Amino acid sequence: MPQIVEILAPSGTGKTTLYKGLQKKWRPDDPWAVYHDFRYKRKLRYRFPEDYVKSFGRKLSDFTSDFLSSDIQYKKRSVDTRPNEKIFYEHHPKFCDSAIELIAEHNKSGFNNKDKRFLNTFFFFETIEHLQAVLNHSDDKRDCVMDEGLLSRLMHLNSPTFSDRELNMYLEHMPVPSAVFYLKCETEFIVERIFSRQKRATVHKGLSREEILKTTLNTQHLMEKTLNLLPESRTSVIEVDAQKDADDLIEFVHRSLKARNLN
Repeated sequence: MPQIVEILAPSGTGKTTLYKGLQKKWRPDDPWAVYHDFRYKRKLRYRFPEDYVKSFGRKLSDFTSDFLSSDIQYKKRSVDTRPNEKIFYEHHPKFCDSAIELIAEHNKSGFNNKDKRFLNTFFFFETIEHLQAVLNHSDDKRDCVMDEGLLSRLMHLNSPTFSDRELNMYLEHMPVPSAVFYLKCETEFIVERIFSRQKRATVHKGLSREEILKTTLNTQHLMEKTLNLLPESRTSVIEVDAQKDADDLIEFVHRSLKARNLN
């Protein structure tokens, strides 16, 4: 059974940058893989000029998308990679029921007074779908790195009414990951990064600078409380400085995964 390794941090800390960096470093014989490489097969990465010459007959759309994109490209999902979310519910019914109950109760009004129940229900089930797709590989013994796991969804559950009681309800029946890389960072540093970007994450849309600062600070406190509540016997927590150079951060996490040094 794959072991889940989650990258945990508030939005804007650099999770996506780390995840994409690990995608580029992954090799088929590694003892770990990012979620996408559990589920999909990569497209051919062209070498210039010989591979471009050989691919002359390919569709222009495929050619240009691979040529211009700096991201790892994957083939379209086939039918047999689609997971059955009912299996997850059958194994974790109390967790699913409590999570939906918490979303319904505490996402009626967020930090900007907007109803986010539908959006956060979508995010929650998206994570379950991803998780189930990995767990379907029951014979695979590798570690699976996820940047949007069940702990990350606390960022969306976070609201003015979400207290320690609700946090304990969420964690009580949650299947915990085998390891967590927690990206530790000053709150002001995260806010500066958010405002320096051209595109904002969904969780920040419609929020003022003050509201983003408040929700980020609350999310950090929520996540740090969570890490203290996770059973040490089942989950290793590795704190990393997210304010260091991105390449250094990627290299540190990569070395830890490759050596399976998750403690």
